[in-house]
Amino acid sequence: MQNYSEIAKALYNRGYEPIPIAPNKKYPTANGWTTMALPVEPWPKNHGIGLRTGKVTGIDLDILDNGIVSFLLDSIEFDFITRTGKPPKTLIPVICDKVTEKIVSDRYVDGNGKVNAIELLSYGQQFVAYGIHPGTKRPYEWSSDLISHDIPTVKLSFIFYLFDVLYELTGK
Repeated sequence: MQNYSEIAKALYNRGYEPIPIAPNKKYPTANGWTTMALPVEPWPKNHGIGLRTGKVTGIDLDILDNGIVSFLLDSIEFDFITRTGKPPKTLIPVICDKVTEKIVSDRYVDGNGKVNAIELLSYGQQFVAYGIHPGTKRPYEWSSDLISHDIPTVKLSFIFYLFDVLYELTGK
């Protein structure tokens, strides 16, 4: 497993808040991770990197229908990057100053009995940026280099626009 120490430092230098993620898991290992001082040095061996949300928000397309995810991504008219762990589920990092807590679209159950939704991850949450996905046993993948890519700023109305597109596609 990769040691992510240098990546965590580069992310911190870009204004992100990296936190250690348990090996092959989706959760932080440190107690008090929501308020712990950064950066963490030395980076714990074999730990992935999560990004504490707040300044950066994660639009988590927690949807298992490739067609719906593709349509949602195609409806975005600005430059963005994505992270996948278990495709077609996709996360888009953005900055949205008006968001101070997690916001979730109406949930729907697909034909396989799986619950799907769009979740906006904000203060008090995190998302895995680098590491091994516990379900797929494969590394999380970015569509472009997170460290060098500028994260777009969006309005809260954009988030609700994505919710509306989802509702139209699913008949909610």
